[in-house]
Amino acid sequence: MFVQKIEMSGFKSFAKKTILDFNGSKKIKNGITCIVGPNGSGKSNISDALKWVIGEKSVKNLRGSKGKDVIFAGSPVKAKLGCAQVSVFFDNSRKVFDLDYNQVIITRKIYRDGENNYYVNGNKVRLLDLMTILSKVGINRGNYTIVNQGMTDQILLSSPLERMSFLEDAAGVKEFQIKKNQSLKRIKKTEVNLEKVASLMRGMEPELIILKKQAGKIEKSQVTREKLVEKRKQYFSFKLNKIKKTQEKNELEMKRAEREITLSQNKIKDFQKNLEKSNKKSIENKDKIVEKLENEKEDLEKGLKEIERLDFKEEIQKKSLQEKIRELNEVKIILVDKKYILSNLEVLRKELTENLGKKLNNKIILKIEKLLKEIELGKVTKESVSEEKEKKNKSLQGELNFLERETEKNSKKIEKIEQKIQEKFSEIKKINKEKSKSQESRLEFKDGLRREQFEIEKAEKYRQHLEIERNRFEKEREVLEKDIQNNFQVDLRDLIDFKNNKFDAKDEEKLKMEIEKLNWQLEQLREIDFSVVGEYKELQIKYDFLKKESKDLSLTLKELKELVSKMNQIIKKKIKETFQVISLEFSNYFKLLFGGGKASLEKIRIEKNQNLNNEEELEEEKETQYGLEVKANPPGKRIESLDMLSGGERTLTSIALLFALIACNPPPFVFLDEIEANLDESNASNFSRILKKLANKTQFILATHSREVMRTADILYGITMSKKDSYSKVFSVELKQVKEDGEIIK
Repeated sequence: MFVQKIEMSGFKSFAKKTILDFNGSKKIKNGITCIVGPNGSGKSNISDALKWVIGEKSVKNLRGSKGKDVIFAGSPVKAKLGCAQVSVFFDNSRKVFDLDYNQVIITRKIYRDGENNYYVNGNKVRLLDLMTILSKVGINRGNYTIVNQGMTDQILLSSPLERMSFLEDAAGVKEFQIKKNQSLKRIKKTEVNLEKVASLMRGMEPELIILKKQAGKIEKSQVTREKLVEKRKQYFSFKLNKIKKTQEKNELEMKRAEREITLSQNKIKDFQKNLEKSNKKSIENKDKIVEKLENEKEDLEKGLKEIERLDFKEEIQKKSLQEKIRELNEVKIILVDKKYILSNLEVLRKELTENLGKKLNNKIILKIEKLLKEIELGKVTKESVSEEKEKKNKSLQGELNFLERETEKNSKKIEKIEQKIQEKFSEIKKINKEKSKSQESRLEFKDGLRREQFEIEKAEKYRQHLEIERNRFEKEREVLEKDIQNNFQVDLRDLIDFKNNKFDAKDEEKLKMEIEKLNWQLEQLREIDFSVVGEYKELQIKYDFLKKESKDLSLTLKELKELVSKMNQIIKKKIKETFQVISLEFSNYFKLLFGGGKASLEKIRIEKNQNLNNEEELEEEKETQYGLEVKANPPGKRIESLDMLSGGERTLTSIALLFALIACNPPPFVFLDEIEANLDESNASNFSRILKKLANKTQFILATHSREVMRTADILYGITMSKKDSYSKVFSVELKQVKEDGEIIK
């Protein structure tokens, strides 16, 4: 048993904490668990809970429109909840997970404000970390671990390339595909780095040539220097004015940020006052009152059931007594026919014979007269009136009267208890309504408080940023002013006004480039000294380093391509072996489900970039992909296309392929949500037999309506939802199978 239990609290229709324990009273190695219940009771919410807890991000796949739709929305007797939580407990005694725990607990929790967290054994983790942990043991929300009713057809209706992904899952090549994809990414990155190194080397080569040349003395150019001085004055003037304006703008922004902080602080005080007014203890007290009323209501309901049970028992006793009285007092009418007359004459004859000579003739004459009178009437009433009968009749009537009085008392008690239950229900509803209103108010205040705190943090960060900018501008100005004094020895006020009207921001870069160009020209005109030799050696060292780096990158590129080739070989080999096994299993399961027929799998080529004519294109771009084609012919039919299959035939074919995938590479557990819903009793029986066989390889959890499937279950969970409560409740039964002679076999 891999999945030990599932705990749900506040998830969809499961308002109260609900536990589905799959271990039963004895530890079961694998086993089958069936979840049953009427439509709308919440069965499918269990498969949604499993999808959700193992990382399902699509709300659409959970039959919702937004994240908070998975949180219990409330009912007439229970208020909506603020969060939903699902935990699934895995047996890790055999260290299936690479974690140092004998039991691994995956938990996901979401709040109405959108906060969504994942935990492994109580430790908070990222979704990426959780996906890595689960994928290593074969649990993937996208494969055949959790299969809904519509997903079975999806295998057949998907494209051949998409079907191939199911085969890859069964082959267990995901690990090698990940390594291959990582290597391909590293190949691209290495190729980019190689090009960068080559580009840097190409850029250095001209400079190396220039530095090698001997430089002569070059006359100084006064015109160039004067022009440089003019441009530098213009540039420094522009920079000084720019810094001045930026500082002024910075000060204005600083004051605005401080005003926003003050305003938010005042709002926070108001929210805090409102929170203090909405006493949290009063909500907690209401919870305690509701809990107490709920307990009292449950006690009353238990008492009501007991009285109703006694009342029902007494009604049965009353009916039994009434029947006995009726039978006791029943009057029988006997027809005076030939048979009746002969019978009575025979009795008289015997009496005459026996009493002959005795003085009993008067008595016999009376009987003859009675018989003649009965013949004249044509019928006679036979009534047995005796003292014993009267006594028994009186006793039964006494018992009946006593039961009727007791029944009347019970009716009054039932009426009184039902009235009390309704009163408790009204009180609970009223308090829940008050509590909900208080909670909403507190939530609004808290949201406002968090919002304003966020605004303060944002404004404070912005103010700190402005403070840093202020210091940076100040230092920049100090450096600039010092540089100006060293170069020009002029009054800064004169420089600020120097031809400032001729320049704007878009001319700054152009002016800077002109200055750099003039500086470079002056440098070229200066006499080359020994420092040029050092600069050349330094550049040569950099060039040699890049050359070695290029060689290392080329070697790495070769090794990565060899690794990709090796991964491709492993993947192809595993897929080939798995294809043969699944194809055989598919054929076998198809025949079992259809009672014959023929089915097979076929790999087809799907060419990529067939229109490319570039001879130098990469091998990866020429790679041939394979898709998976499904061939299915039910008994007595020749089907050219899967579209020609009926709905029932398509379902059976999909189930056969699903069972083949599971048989080839069994996942740790499989959840099947009413996939056999369209099967008749005979096909459901075949489905159940295969299920029992595969249960030796993996753990099955099924949501089902099928009686045949229920018979295979080790544990049966029932899901109910009353109109009154409007939330799902669970009850369980551990099943035992019995032979005809009464021996328990499971």
